[in-house]
Amino acid sequence: MGVLSLAAALLLGFAAASAAPAPAARPPSFVFILTDDQDVLLGGTDDMPATLALLRDGGTTFTNGLVTTPICCPSRTALLSGQYGHNLEEQAAQNWCGRFTGTAKENATWITRLHDHGYRTSMSGKYHNAPPQHFVPRGWDDFFSLNNECQYFNNTFNSNGTTLRFGDAPSDYMTSLIGNRSLSFVAHALTAGAPFLAYIAPHASHMPTTVAPWYVDAPLPSVRAPRTPQYNASGAGKHWVIEGQPPIPLGGVLEAGIDEIFAARHRALLSVDDIVRDVAALIEGAGRMHDTFFILTSDHGYNLGTFRLPVEKFHMLEADIHVPFLVRGPGVPAGATSDLVVTNIDIGSTILDLAGLPPADTPTDGRSFAQALDRAGAPTPGHRSATGRDRSVIEYGRWGTGYVVRGACQLGCGVCDDALSRLVDGPSNVYSALRIANATHSLSYAEFSPDSLAPLAPASTNWTELYDLRLDPWQLRNLALEPAFGGLVKQLSTELWGVADCEGAACP
Repeated sequence: MGVLSLAAALLLGFAAASAAPAPAARPPSFVFILTDDQDVLLGGTDDMPATLALLRDGGTTFTNGLVTTPICCPSRTALLSGQYGHNLEEQAAQNWCGRFTGTAKENATWITRLHDHGYRTSMSGKYHNAPPQHFVPRGWDDFFSLNNECQYFNNTFNSNGTTLRFGDAPSDYMTSLIGNRSLSFVAHALTAGAPFLAYIAPHASHMPTTVAPWYVDAPLPSVRAPRTPQYNASGAGKHWVIEGQPPIPLGGVLEAGIDEIFAARHRALLSVDDIVRDVAALIEGAGRMHDTFFILTSDHGYNLGTFRLPVEKFHMLEADIHVPFLVRGPGVPAGATSDLVVTNIDIGSTILDLAGLPPADTPTDGRSFAQALDRAGAPTPGHRSATGRDRSVIEYGRWGTGYVVRGACQLGCGVCDDALSRLVDGPSNVYSALRIANATHSLSYAEFSPDSLAPLAPASTNWTELYDLRLDPWQLRNLALEPAFGGLVKQLSTELWGVADCEGAACP
């Protein structure tokens, strides 16, 4: 039982449509899949065969896909607005999602631009962490927003302003509800012949990472979290949240829990893979694959044992900010890779560019990477192309972050022992950073402030980290502590503070 049953039924209705010739010059449609907590460094897409076949083998992989902040809600509002977090909230507000939610910004996104130019639009799944319970933001024809966090059954959804409640039957599995609603929307849009945006945002693989009943025993190549050089490594030379982990390495109980979560995450993502497979089959059956773009990414990465952090995100580590970024569509090379730096705030500009539409009315810090897809033709006038872009601002902590502790209970291993708990985030884990990746450099540079109320300025810096990822891809050696790299630190600090509060064209 799952998404497949509805997809198979819908496909029957498109047998005749698949034989019809495609209309000329039809605007492209878009399927955008945004997962939750999906990593790159731990092989987060390795057990998604349909996704790999369709998007990796049939499209282009951006190897430097990044998020501008490694935390759920601010990452999602940055994506929807196309703006860095520092432009979405006033520092004194200390708001979880900044000034996006509950303001006019929520009604003036790149989605409204698509909608106003004849696109049918659908959002199904996790909108952000503080979703409107009954309000439907402008621009959505079908809005199916998850109202709950951290549960895969017994959920409620805001269905176009009406609350729908679901129980604990297998058919109520959250990921399948999201997938089936998306399939229904795509089926109707294909019937109407209109260009569409299907924004599909499953909560998987977020904890508690409940696996669909039909996948609980699904075989996996590995049920053990990768033992990378970062795994169980000392955090010496890092910010105190990481350096302050207990000197005793992760023990058997926590390691067993980490492995249990690893396996559950990969099995939970099998249901996301079903969505990708079934949406693609539906579009293929309608003869519309030739004018449909697919984009898959995540709101941030994840840690499983990284520097003795048992779980979670939050940090200026590649595990946290480096995400899957796969694109397939007309003119996009199959089986290709690109080392261009692309981020969550670039997605809206790129989709509008590919649709041949002008930028959204609201200011954007993102850039279109449409030209990097090797498609013929110049980008739409008014779009800033990301061709050649090699860096991004990364920021975290100006959302009133408190202490976050995770232990054996959260890892699902059934043992509650305070001695096994680990601090994974704290109010001084506040940073502005640069991530640079080009033909000559791959650098991660961050300056930390004492707390989220400190001014966004170099004078507030009380800790600095620098990693050369060409020589040290696992971020084991903080070069900022070595006098020989003082000149490079000074150079990067000057650049960072020149763009840390950037807006629009002033952003890198």
